[in-house]
Amino acid sequence: MAWLSLLSIAKVAYYLGVVSFIGMNAMRLFLRHGRSNDLTVHTDWHKPVLRAQWVSLFISLLGASAVVPLSAGMLLDDGFSGMTDSLMLQISWQSSIGTQTQFRLLAILMAMLCTAWGNKFYTGSNTSLAWVCSWLLTSALFAASFTFSGHTAEASWLAKLLVALHVLMAAWWLGSLYPLIRLCRLEDVELLRRQLHAYGNQAALWVGLLLVSGAALFALLLLNVRGEVNTDYLLVMGCKLVLVAVMLGFAAYHKWYLVANLTVSEDRCKVKKSIVGEAFIGTLVIVITAILTSNFGIAH
Repeated sequence: MAWLSLLSIAKVAYYLGVVSFIGMNAMRLFLRHGRSNDLTVHTDWHKPVLRAQWVSLFISLLGASAVVPLSAGMLLDDGFSGMTDSLMLQISWQSSIGTQTQFRLLAILMAMLCTAWGNKFYTGSNTSLAWVCSWLLTSALFAASFTFSGHTAEASWLAKLLVALHVLMAAWWLGSLYPLIRLCRLEDVELLRRQLHAYGNQAALWVGLLLVSGAALFALLLLNVRGEVNTDYLLVMGCKLVLVAVMLGFAAYHKWYLVANLTVSEDRCKVKKSIVGEAFIGTLVIVITAILTSNFGIAH
């Protein structure tokens, strides 16, 4: 159980980089090219967001790098000495876990290069099409890295595509929350209201895709179970679904009440606190996802 807990922590660390790279850059492009675009918004919050993205990527690198040694240690199950055992490391590296780790390290390296390259676009007047393409390619690599192990390792290509889509939409949603929190510092309440309204309209599409892909994937996994379904898995999945429902409640509350009634400066604090609450629940969802994929199988 201790090894599985460490693996869950390593996965959470990796997920942070995925979420920050996909979601934060999506928000940057949204603010630059969205209907309510105002470059002063972009200039105001880009530095702390960029710092958060770099920190998340380095944490992600540590998490991805730790998976193979932790898997080797779990195989030998002889304390931490197993993490440096050459035979166990070779077995882990040559397994699907090793293949997944290679993809994840490549994706993180590309994300770091992409972030360093895109730094000049944070304050410039144009965003390079080549940079956008590199961001999309790196995001696709991040999403693909989730299909090499776990519940979908032996699943159909449809299930793998659903996993990738689900990861992209979840990262887009969760990664956008920190930039939104920073955005609430805007003193221009009307500009903030326009930005949040435009964000809410856009979010409806990818949250819808997130829910559809997640439901379809869960249905496929249940249909492919041979024998009895693991009740512990269903219990943890139920907890995750409850938290997602709470996040949807926060999102609806933002869109239909807080943003609609955003008229004075004091209202910014209400919006910010609500988004912080949504981000906290989102962090719990990430933790439960890591536990679910590390500790429980869908079948007995």
